[in-house]
Parts: sequence; structure tokens; C-alpha cells
Amino acid sequence: MRRSLVCLTAAILLLSGTPALALFGFGIHGGIDNITVESFDSSFKLGDGNMVSLKRDEISSPVMFGCNFLFDALPIIDFEVSADACLQDYSLSYTTPLKTEQLDATFGRVGLYGTVRKNLISFPPLMNVLSLYTGAGVGLHLITPVVGKNLIQEELKTMGEPLKPDDIAGKLTRVGGHILLGAQFKPILIPLMVKADAKYTLLGDGDYEEPGSFLSVYVSLGMKF
Repeated sequence: MRRSLVCLTAAILLLSGTPALALFGFGIHGGIDNITVESFDSSFKLGDGNMVSLKRDEISSPVMFGCNFLFDALPIIDFEVSADACLQDYSLSYTTPLKTEQLDATFGRVGLYGTVRKNLISFPPLMNVLSLYTGAGVGLHLITPVVGKNLIQEELKTMGEPLKPDDIAGKLTRVGGHILLGAQFKPILIPLMVKADAKYTLLGDGDYEEPGSFLSVYVSLGMKF
């Protein structure tokens, strides 16, 4: 929560007292989340004292996609609301003294962001055809915990219970802060907008193996009026 407040404060400090404009834009974006959850291959005990083994694939750089809405509240200040999600399937092998199961699971993340942006450099200066900007804000995230030792030990008490990865790995809601750096191309008199962003999100440590921070890199295509 402290990190979220820092990012929110940074967003507020970006505001300045220049005259307002009435420009808005919207678009879609796609890219990757630079997330890595290492593979797992180890044995451990359940609550009934029986040993079980888990072997899990690595999760790395899931594909991310989303949409965004941009409002130019001030000439060099933009406010952006965006939503995005990433998904990646992974496989695991779960072994008890009774049997071995080959299972599939899905890692997923959904985020809703509010971001204040400020131009750093624009060319031409008043036309903003090419712009380099920075920003900060807060977001609400739903993240699926990764099936691992801690999650299994908490959810399964005996080796006789079936392991159903997508059932036991429910989604966790978390609040986080973020900062970003991006570039935008907006031709004069043409409503087309193309931009590229690198956004770093801070969530803090989770209860299981879900990421506490990650970098999202993506390209957006949209309209701006």
C-alpha cells in the first residue's frame, strides 16, 4: 500500500496550471508482461503426513492485451484509463503414493489502471506529432496464484483429495502502483495514434508465487481527436 501511495503522489505532482484542452483518444494494445515464475520440482508433506511430489513448468513472458482511453486534461498533461490481461498455460505433474497425474493450469492477470501522464519532449513543440512522456498512477489487479508447494499444502489436507489446479488457484485482488515511459506518434489532422509503452507495476509480495512486480512492454494503436 505504501508503494501505491508513492505512485499516486507522483501522479498528482505531474499536474500543472496550464489551460485546458478537450482532446480524447482510445485504442487497443498488445505486448508481453516480463514475468518469470521458475519451474518447480520437489517433494513435500501434506497435512496427513504423506509425501507428495510436484513438477511444474516455468512461466515466462505471457502475452498481454488490452484497451485504453486517453483524455488530454491539459496541454501537456494526459489522464489515461486502461485495462489489460495476460494469460499463459503451464503443465504440472503431481505424484502421490497412489498415482501420478499430468495436469494443465492457467496463469492469468487482469489489471485496471488510472495513470497521469506528462510530456517530456514534443516535436514540433506545439503540435505534439512525436512525443516522449512519463507517467504514474494506481491500479487494481486480479491475479491467479501459481500452483506450488504452499498453495497445495494449504488447500489439500490428504493425498486422497483430487488436485484441480484451476479450481484451487482462485484469483486474488491486489492494489498496486505503477510508473511508465512511452512514446507517441499522432499525425496532424489525422485521428490516428500509435504509441509504445514500458510500464512497471509494483504489487508487493504475494501469498504464494504470484509476481510482486513486473514490467509490461506493449504497442497501442488507436484514434485521437
